[in-house]
Amino acid sequence: MTERYVVDTSVVMQRLIVEVNTPQVRRLFAEMTQGTTLVVPEFCLLECANVLWKQVRFQGMPQSTAERLLMDLLALPLQIMPASQFMPRALQNWTSESTPHL
Repeated sequence: MTERYVVDTSVVMQRLIVEVNTPQVRRLFAEMTQGTTLVVPEFCLLECANVLWKQVRFQGMPQSTAERLLMDLLALPLQIMPASQFMPRALQNWTSESTPHL
């Protein structure tokens, strides 16, 4: 049975740049060889590129490192889906019971 997880930019970036949850993220990516698929909306790649740009511009990351990480990003075994495919399910778990009372 194949499991699919939708992940966002914060998860993908922790695969590339060491942060607090990097060990858990690396385990998640390791599971991909065992029937797990990680899905990202197409804009995730642009967001990751923006994070790398900010790392170069504001955090002093060498541009060559950012370029290598960008290539690593493109090599990750992610299933990239159009953002429009996520829209029908965006409010799927939203119920009137979870609506906060004002």
